[in-house]
Amino acid sequence: MQTIVEELGLSYELVNYPEYMDVRLCFEENSHGGKALMDFFCQADSNLLSREQREEILYLLASKVTQQDGRKLVPIPAATMMIPKQIINDKYYT
Repeated sequence: MQTIVEELGLSYELVNYPEYMDVRLCFEENSHGGKALMDFFCQADSNLLSREQREEILYLLASKVTQQDGRKLVPIPAATMMIPKQIINDKYYT
């Protein structure tokens, strides 16, 4: 999105803000929610992972975890792009 806006020559403001995902269920064996999260992270059926691959993913998650109120939170990038109405080359962008 940012590349498209820049190519159009539009001005914008990008505001980054903290966002977190609770991955606690990934560390619980036989958790349906944990499996769904692992499927999401892998973009595939996590049952196809070898034991080593699963352990590597859990290790990576654990290295990013911040514990808070029993939750295991990992940061996920989040931002909002604000594009004001503007006129560029006689075209009105909203």
